[in-house]
Order: sequence, then C-alpha cells, then structure tokens
Amino acid sequence: MRRWNSLIITLGLAGSFGVAFAAGRLLRAPQTTTAISNTRATGTQVAELPAVTLPGNATDASPGAPESQGFSLFETVYGLVRSQFVDNLPDKNKMAHGAVRAMLSSLDDPHSTFVESSSRQLMEQEGKGILNGIGAALTIRGVKQDGFTDFRVTVVAPIAGSPAAIAGLKPGDSVQKVDGRYVFGHSPLLAYNRILQRWQDRDVTDEEVEKVRKSTKARIENGMAYRDAELLLRGDRSAVKSDAAKEVAKKDRFTITVLRAGKSIDVPVSLTQTKVESVSVQPVNASTVLLKIPFFGETAGKDVRAALAGSAGKNVIVDLRGNPGGDIEAGQSVAGALAGPGAFCVEIGQKGARKTLKTTGNALKLGKVAVLTDRGTASVSEALALCMLERRQAPVVGQTTFGDGLLQGLYTLDDGSGFTLNVGTLAGKSRGWAGTGLVPTVAVPTSVAPAAVVTKAVQALGGGK
Repeated sequence: MRRWNSLIITLGLAGSFGVAFAAGRLLRAPQTTTAISNTRATGTQVAELPAVTLPGNATDASPGAPESQGFSLFETVYGLVRSQFVDNLPDKNKMAHGAVRAMLSSLDDPHSTFVESSSRQLMEQEGKGILNGIGAALTIRGVKQDGFTDFRVTVVAPIAGSPAAIAGLKPGDSVQKVDGRYVFGHSPLLAYNRILQRWQDRDVTDEEVEKVRKSTKARIENGMAYRDAELLLRGDRSAVKSDAAKEVAKKDRFTITVLRAGKSIDVPVSLTQTKVESVSVQPVNASTVLLKIPFFGETAGKDVRAALAGSAGKNVIVDLRGNPGGDIEAGQSVAGALAGPGAFCVEIGQKGARKTLKTTGNALKLGKVAVLTDRGTASVSEALALCMLERRQAPVVGQTTFGDGLLQGLYTLDDGSGFTLNVGTLAGKSRGWAGTGLVPTVAVPTSVAPAAVVTKAVQALGGGK
C-alpha cells in the first residue's frame, strides 16, 4: 500500500482559486501565513499532530523569479477564460481540480496525482487497517520498454483473509487485464506510432502494421488506464473515469489477469472490506517468542509493548512477512520498544537532503532479536528490518523484501479532495532498499514451510536445531 509521510493540509479551495492552485507555493513563499492542520501519515495511515502555521500567499513571489512568471502566465489565462469564454463557466472547484490534475500530470510521476474525496477517505481507512476492494496493498511500478515507461498496477502484499489472499495473488503480480479489459500504463498509440515509423523505413511489413493497428484499436475501445484499474481494485468505484472501468465497477466479482514470472494468470476476485489482523505473540520455545506484526497501524507501538509485557528476557522473532508497511511513526515506536532510543531510518528528500528519523520510547528488557521477511515485506517493515540489523545485529531470515522506499505526501483540500506527491525515499544508515529490496542475512527458499522458517530463525539466534 502507499505510504504517506508528510503534512496533510487544508486550504481555502472555493474561496480563492489562486491559493488552491498554488498550494505547493504556500509551503515556500514567506509572506502571509495560513493555518493548516498537520497530519503525518505513511502507508495510508493518518495520525494527528499539533497544528502548525505555514507561510504563503499565492501571488507573493519575486517578480523576476521563474516560478512567478509561470504563475503569472497561469493567472493571465485564467483571467481571459473568466472574461472571454462564451458559455457558462464551471464552478471554481471544478476548474481548480482541473488545474491541479494538469500540474501533477506534468511531473510525469505515477505517485503524484490528484485524488477525489472518496479516494482520500479510503486512504485514511487503509491507514487504520481497513482495506476495501480486493484487500491487497497496491503500488504503481514503471517498467522501461521500447523507449517509454509502462506503468503497472502491482501487488505489494495481499492481506490475510482477503479476497486477494484467497484467490492466490502474490507480491509482485502486475495487473494486465480487469474483467477481460486491457489495462494500459502508457498511451496505446505509442506502439502504433513506433511501428509506423519502422514501416516508413521499410523495417516491417504491412501485415505487421495491421496487426498492431487492430491490437491498438481493441485496447482503446475495450481498455482502461492503470489509474482506473487501481481505483477498482481498491474498491473506489465512484472515482473511475473510463466507460470500461464504469462497467466493471457495477460488479462485485470479476476476473483479473496478472503477469507472474513471465506468464499471464487469470485470478477471480471480489470486492469487499478486509480488516487487518492485530499484533500477536505466541511462544516458540521456553526462551523465544514469535511477535507477528501484520501492519503498522497507529497503535502498533502500544500493541507491541502490551503483547511483549510477559516476555522479559526472552528472545523475540519479529515476523514481518506479508506486512506492506503503514504509519512510519508506528514503526519508530515499535523500533523504540525493540532497540531503544536511536536512529530508525534516514529520510532522503528534495535535492538529496538527508534527515535521520529517531525511534520513540525506551527499550523493553528483551533477549536477542531476529526478523522474518518475505517478498510482501515492504516500506516501513523494510525500515524496521534494517534498523534491527544495524542496531541489534539481528539476523534477517527469509526472502528478499519488496523494495518500497517511497515517501509520498498526502495533501488534503478543504472540499475533501486532495493530491499525493512523491517527496523522497527511505533508507537505512548503511544502505537503501528502494527498488532492490533488503537481502536477508539467512536466505530461505520460498518452498520452505512458514513454520520451518521460524525454526531457521531460532537456529540463527543460537537456539539449537
């Protein structure tokens, strides 16, 4: 699932079109001030923080600055539209939404996008461990091919007990079709234009061109953009845009086609609501307990401390298998319970600026620590695993993790809509994991039974066979 890690702001959208459009500049222009609600969120978790005041005025910028010229251009066009357009204008909110969509689209970043009110509300629900749709954490991954980037809806981890888990979806599955309809992560015309160029150079035959033409026509007439596919699978039916997606949105059950290890696989899924399981502890042997953390919800730190209350002096195997992440502050709190005060991870922001995020709370009196990971271990879970490796020399047992180091800001406008923004990446003190995953210190094949992986962790802690 996506991980938010920034402020959630409220701006006067309807009251001032210029302020709503230039929300980003409000964070930079030190003139007048605008009070906002400060919410820090990661994963899709939203946690209230004290209110803060940010500087800003949409028109306050140095006259000669490039960004001032850019907004002056926008204001000129907006003024002409208001004064010259022959028909009735849409309301300011609708025009503001269009401007925000265009601005974010110009970034050409799949993690920076406008979100409808319904989408934002679902994100907040997900942050509390309640997933709608197929019940899987999803992300967008770009794959370079033939000179352009194909953006793919990718499964991070199916949640235990969800339709996605029951259907057998796996981390890394990328969605090709939804209900038999193509999902395209780039304009279908790109491939057609490319083969036309080759045809002009006589590199391909007429038959090959015709084949691509028919395929392109079918994709356009019977397909949907990857954004719509993601919204459908997350249960956000009202936000989809294309006719194809709207038809699928009427259904509670359908089949999706995913690409796995180079093969296309049809998987039947349904749309429902799934609640993530709670933190739990169970004994492994007299000196070791297994701590299962399915998700980093806002109470994870408190839940871990409560669960380990009777485990003083015992070794702890932290099970992060299938944990897609969540609230980074919850991760900091859990790390504090396991390792005490100190570094949790490094936040790498704009222009490579590095900020060390600290753990919170004092360490519990525990024995040694080991960590279990798999392909579904992502984001904050990866941060915690690396923190335990760096801080407590904890063996990391299992498979290479998903490789999600994304930091994504969620900014909420006061009409309930908002936008997401890619604001950086997470890394450890010694290394990063974005795009590559965290390689375990004790590798265990996926064919090994889950219980046997726990046995491997016990052995890594020096606990015998």
